[in-house]
Amino acid sequence: MPENSPELTVVPLTGRQRTILIVMSAVLFFGGIAIMLLLKRLPLPARLGLGIVDIIGAAVLVVFLRQNSPKDPR
Repeated sequence: MPENSPELTVVPLTGRQRTILIVMSAVLFFGGIAIMLLLKRLPLPARLGLGIVDIIGAAVLVVFLRQNSPKDPR
């Protein structure tokens, strides 16, 4: 590895990007719950698998949002 490698610059999220991430994580979370509870035509393991994958996707978006948000100066 070169010794003088360029440092990574972190670009903060804009307000619109933050809003999109919040909405998408909420949609994924509630969609996962709805799949697990309301979709009766799929077998139970498929419903649980799809629902859990959606909830994990929502959690990944929330973690990404928290890591790329500016820190509170308090």
